[in-house]
Amino acid sequence: CTSCEAGRYSSTPSSATCLACEVGKAATTGSSICTTCSPGISSGDRSHCICGLGSTPAIPGGIGIGQLRDASSVRIRDASNNSPTFDSEGVVSGRAEVYHNGQWGTICDDDFGDSDALVFCRQVGNELGYSVISGTRVSSSNTPDGSGQIWLDNLACSGSEESLDECNHGGWGSHDCDHSEDVDVTCKFLQVDECEACPAGKFSDTIDTSPCTSCEAGRYSSTPSSATCLACEVGKAATTGSSICTTCSPGISSGDRSHCICGLGSTPAIPGGIGIGQLRDAS
Repeated sequence: CTSCEAGRYSSTPSSATCLACEVGKAATTGSSICTTCSPGISSGDRSHCICGLGSTPAIPGGIGIGQLRDASSVRIRDASNNSPTFDSEGVVSGRAEVYHNGQWGTICDDDFGDSDALVFCRQVGNELGYSVISGTRVSSSNTPDGSGQIWLDNLACSGSEESLDECNHGGWGSHDCDHSEDVDVTCKFLQVDECEACPAGKFSDTIDTSPCTSCEAGRYSSTPSSATCLACEVGKAATTGSSICTTCSPGISSGDRSHCICGLGSTPAIPGGIGIGQLRDAS
């Protein structure tokens, strides 16, 4: 029997096929049910949940501590030739391996860069139900060289692909490398179990795992779950992370609406009157 691929499920024994998860639900490889993504949304292939516009993961980095499970098409191997263990921020590192034609093999480091590492990590995440925060090539490593087959060389991913199959390369098994050139990667993952709304004064204009961003000076968001910040009107101003714009009276606002200034024929009422105390941190 074959496991249902990520994004599909079979809920009963003796199934002849796997069904696709509905929009707003997701399933990892071999699932019997689809999990509702609430209040987030499902990725395009229904393999994992992501946070929608105006929201962010409730617990960034909340993937937990433990060993990375092996995906069926790609895997990472540590110094003990085992699957690596997550650190406290959801990061794993090790030798990159790919499964092809019934056999595991390594990837040569020729032309391999961070965009290739990102796609490799994304393929791992897509199978296991993790969202990818980052993927980078490890320039030097304590991981021993691999053995056996070298599957890929001169990999050329743009970074937007969902799997290595979508990237250009020199052909399966075609290479001029030895195992001293096996490439290592570092992946940072996030498992989105819950999303929370961006608070007033912040926004998120991406559908992914990015944190909420403070509105820049001169702009504001007055309600939670904002996907953008609005510009202050003429005569009003707002500092970074504002939920409202303050009326400049009887002054006027600066050109970028970031602060109030005195107009023609007027002067600050209390020159230097900023008060005594500690300077707050800017963002």
